[in-house]
Amino acid sequence: MNLKIFQNLTKKIQKKRYKKQKFFNNLPPEVKKVVEMGISMQRISGPMPNPLLSKINEKHIDKILDIAQKEDENSYKDAQSTKKYSLVYFIFIILFVTFLI
Repeated sequence: MNLKIFQNLTKKIQKKRYKKQKFFNNLPPEVKKVVEMGISMQRISGPMPNPLLSKINEKHIDKILDIAQKEDENSYKDAQSTKKYSLVYFIFIILFVTFLI
């Protein structure tokens, strides 16, 4: 079932590409040149990559992984302490209720 859906989608995409190519090939040479220049300008003026990405090396990645590991450890410790305090509060409430009765 999924294969048929995939095949239908690929056929539709191919038909759209063919229509675009056919339209582009039927343009006059002057218009075709302007369209090609516009497309190339869009490629050049696209989103700029982050300049920091080119400067990241193995040391930075190791440091990021160490920080992530420390954060995981701290969140685990925090969860454990929360459980302990919840248990203590529960015991105090039970003792208080039994004292009142």
